[in-house]
Amino acid sequence: MKTKAQAKLENETIDLDDAYLAFWQSRKAKNVSKATLEFYTATTTKFISWLKNHEICNPEQVTVREVNNYLAEVRDTKASDNTINAHARAIRTLMIFWYEEKFSQERVRFPMPKIGDVDHKVLSYEELSDLLSVCPTARDRAIVSFMVDTGARSQEVANLTWEYVDLKSGAVHIVLGKGRKSRWVG
Repeated sequence: MKTKAQAKLENETIDLDDAYLAFWQSRKAKNVSKATLEFYTATTTKFISWLKNHEICNPEQVTVREVNNYLAEVRDTKASDNTINAHARAIRTLMIFWYEEKFSQERVRFPMPKIGDVDHKVLSYEELSDLLSVCPTARDRAIVSFMVDTGARSQEVANLTWEYVDLKSGAVHIVLGKGRKSRWVG
């Protein structure tokens, strides 16, 4: 069965809003996480607005040139390499979807922006001691220590319950990790 957007494409070119809505609904139907939906909303809606401001009315009109111009403007805002790459990843996914749904006749392929080397901040022993000393409770100190020792993210820690803790081994099962992946830490 054809979607409304596919049927519309047979008669005329689908507009950007309908094509974006079809994309967003496809991501929701794939059961991506709430954070992933928010990521697509934050990135692709800005791209759609940019396209409209540049008189691009439908997916068929989007070319590598428009994508590169948009990413160059994002770079001009002094956005980080990671932010620019995030926009590019979302746009790439959008372009693939539009091509697969036949909203555009050609797949728009563009070079992904490079991400420079990231200098990850590692706390020194003194900095960690200072951090722990300002924690108001033993519980807070335990949470900070656990995060430092395991690399668990804040949302992963917030999702923990006692059933995920193996008291014998000291291992903790992170069930709802990034990308809905689970892992053991400890």
